[in-house]
Amino acid sequence: ACLGNLLVTAGADKVVRVWDVASDSPLERASIGGLADPATALAVSGSSIAIAAGSRVANANLVAAELGQGERLAVSPERLLSTKGKPEKVDILAAALLPLHRYAIFGGDDGTLRVCE
Repeated sequence: ACLGNLLVTAGADKVVRVWDVASDSPLERASIGGLADPATALAVSGSSIAIAAGSRVANANLVAAELGQGERLAVSPERLLSTKGKPEKVDILAAALLPLHRYAIFGGDDGTLRVCE
């Protein structure tokens, strides 16, 4: 996912990385750790990043002006809760952030979408 001249990548190593791709040699500006599982989906809108890892989700907020080379950030992923307040038992495969960063939408392996505030 892109955020201006920044590229956000997620990998099986349980780390989300933010790269500055404005020059010929991409520079890792930040890494986001704290995931218990490999990232399965991510979405970027403005300076917000929604990260899904298995059945847990996390949100990170980046302000490009504050990113230094090699900055390390940590998130605390949480399980999605059903409307009855019970933990969801679904793997999240897709993520989207709606404009104004008020809602996130997550798609699960059960074929349903979940809207989160």
